[in-house]
Amino acid sequence: MDFTQALARTLEQLDDPAGETDARAEFAARFAAALQRLDRRRGLGGAEAENLMSALGAAQVQEWELALALLDSRHGSQPRSRLVPLSVGTLRQRFHFIMSMGADRQHAR
Repeated sequence: MDFTQALARTLEQLDDPAGETDARAEFAARFAAALQRLDRRRGLGGAEAENLMSALGAAQVQEWELALALLDSRHGSQPRSRLVPLSVGTLRQRFHFIMSMGADRQHAR
């Protein structure tokens, strides 16, 4: 995608606030599904934890498309057996906190 296409897409998104709501809802559904997958597994890989935390960071500043892209990205740089000290519960708490912040901001508009 070149600069002109990216600019046109951005302008379209600014004109369509419903698109933001759709992206937010899609992020919420996909992140919740990721949490459910993690509940069924043992441990959380370092690269996966990094992606999920990055997605939450993007969602916190309402960059929904970036958050979705981060959920899509797959990093295989770290071995599967290496675990990070991050629990699914921590991810779940941050997810619910960020999603509740977004709802407050939308009601304020």
